[in-house]
Amino acid sequence: MKIQRPKIVVDQDIPFLRGVLEPYAQVVYQKGSAIDAQQVRDAKALLVRTRTSCDRSLLEGSSVAFVGSATIGADHVDQEALSQLGIAFANVPGCNSGGVMQYVFTALYGLVARGTDVLSGDPKGRWAPGRTLGVIGVGHVGSRVVQVAKALGFQVLACDPPRQAAEFAAGFQPTPFVDLDTLLAASDVVTLHVPLDATTRGMVGQNFLDKMKRGAILINTSRGPVIEQEPVLAARQSGHLGGLVLDVWPQEPALDPALLAACDWASPHIAGYSWEGKINGTNGVVRALAAHQGWDSLLEFDARQVVPAAECRYAPTWDLSQLAHADNATLAEHFESVFDLPGISHRLKQSPELFEEFRSKFDFRPEFSF
Repeated sequence: MKIQRPKIVVDQDIPFLRGVLEPYAQVVYQKGSAIDAQQVRDAKALLVRTRTSCDRSLLEGSSVAFVGSATIGADHVDQEALSQLGIAFANVPGCNSGGVMQYVFTALYGLVARGTDVLSGDPKGRWAPGRTLGVIGVGHVGSRVVQVAKALGFQVLACDPPRQAAEFAAGFQPTPFVDLDTLLAASDVVTLHVPLDATTRGMVGQNFLDKMKRGAILINTSRGPVIEQEPVLAARQSGHLGGLVLDVWPQEPALDPALLAACDWASPHIAGYSWEGKINGTNGVVRALAAHQGWDSLLEFDARQVVPAAECRYAPTWDLSQLAHADNATLAEHFESVFDLPGISHRLKQSPELFEEFRSKFDFRPEFSF
């Protein structure tokens, strides 16, 4: 008797996956935003990215037993509903941490090299002594940002109340965190690396902005609804915010024209879209599915084995100790040689209606390494 292979519905934009699961399953590829309850009703597993809302309305009454998201975040997945429905879930925390870290420093040095006032002050064109980077959220991504910032000579302040409480409860020596008010008052740049939940939704509102140092730069690569659009826009227009960099948006993929125009750099939710990050995300979700299904031959799956050598992308390895003494123009040139954020920003501002197209067709950049 021929055994019928299970059906698996897959977001067609998960990279490096075509042909991998076909020996084990009937694979249906679909645009993430178009995956619906009818399609998943007879599926055994669902592999998604952030554009599929995995909630009770999608999954109740289906035969889905596993949901995997090839992403670092999980706010698009109702994990309580999945648990109640007996559906296993896995995502890939930290898969794109290197790419997001790269984005932050490409954005910063691109701004300072172009004369953003808050970052000026050194006659030799280097980062002015004593400038402070405030990192809110010190998980996989925030930790990488802190590490590189210190190596590049930044003064760094970090705030992460949940991690601080967890370390204290576990009896660890707490990481040297500061409270949010202290960070906001002292930081020349504030970069957000928080999950989207009840404590962070709308976190960056009027009260938050009022506590920021006047002229400071705000960078958000976490989730769009972490910021409140109107107060942020007003703070930028008044000059209270000296710079604004957004990769994620409150009503994404719809963009408010005024908020888009107020950004120094704007991008279509691609901060973590590095070649290595996508490899890591696909590896993680395939391995988790394999463990759930008992497919032993895929437990150590590595997408590098199926990607043609000509498509593999690696950036040069740089010496951080040397970069720390380079001028801002040199650093910006280094970072932008790997990742053309100014070009991406220009294209998005010219054609914001193409947000989803830019995102789905983004040419994965290599991560620079140290």
